[in-house]
Amino acid sequence: MLLLASTSYSATTSPHPTAREFLQLPVYCQAKLDAPGVSDSDKERWKRFMGENWYPMTHFCLGLNFANRANQNITDVVAKRFNLQSAVGEFKYMIDRMTPDWPYRGKILVENGRILERQGRRMDAIAQYRRAIAIQPEYVRAYTALSRMFEKQGDVDTARQVLLDGLQQSPDSKSLKRRLGALGQ
Repeated sequence: MLLLASTSYSATTSPHPTAREFLQLPVYCQAKLDAPGVSDSDKERWKRFMGENWYPMTHFCLGLNFANRANQNITDVVAKRFNLQSAVGEFKYMIDRMTPDWPYRGKILVENGRILERQGRRMDAIAQYRRAIAIQPEYVRAYTALSRMFEKQGDVDTARQVLLDGLQQSPDSKSLKRRLGALGQ
């Protein structure tokens, strides 16, 4: 029995996605990680679009894959912990290397914040969401994630204020307005 558990766990430690896992990743990750069926022209198009960030993007995509695996390992605490920690490490590699003008910075910081939040590292998650807002003030998902953190902590007033701040940057955001309405304003 121990051998069987060990065998199933080791199958999840390979960083490279399985064919099924590729389907859960964004198309740019499928191109970056050489998913079956991705054409060379698609890979080249994404490479041009991502610019210098294309090279460390492997780590972000692997981090997403580890995060997806953690979602699936609900009962296997060891595998879930391993996959969340692996995701944080991969995201950190990307965060440390992304260029300051890259439009995906906010997304990567928010994704990292979500993983930190799942690890119970709330203050680190809040710092990532705030950093995303500071460098990309129009990125609505950063405000939503930060607002949810404050709401979970019982600080509804701060959660509302975060959404109001977001609406100053993106006044037409339906998701921020909907979220604010759900908080009673």
